[in-house]
Amino acid sequence: MINKANKDGIYQGSIVLCQPIAQGLKKMINDQDGVYTLAMRGAENGTPVENIEIITSVSRCINPYEDEDYDELMKLARSEYLEVVVSNTTEAFSSFLLS
Repeated sequence: MINKANKDGIYQGSIVLCQPIAQGLKKMINDQDGVYTLAMRGAENGTPVENIEIITSVSRCINPYEDEDYDELMKLARSEYLEVVVSNTTEAFSSFLLS
């Protein structure tokens, strides 16, 4: 949603991902500069659809189990640029939206 809002010019922000487990995906995400491909498959009006989108709204991923990243998490929590915190317990990340 943030990626689409950025593309549509109705929002200009970025996302910082915070992984909930020590052995998460921080290195992989940061090695890709936060860019990844999203494949959405489903049906619309009974017709199969597939949409592929390059996600560019992630600025970085932090691992709060690492001391320097825990400090970064606390810094983000106090940031004047922090607008929204999203916690999705069915996924492996929390997101921090920054303007």
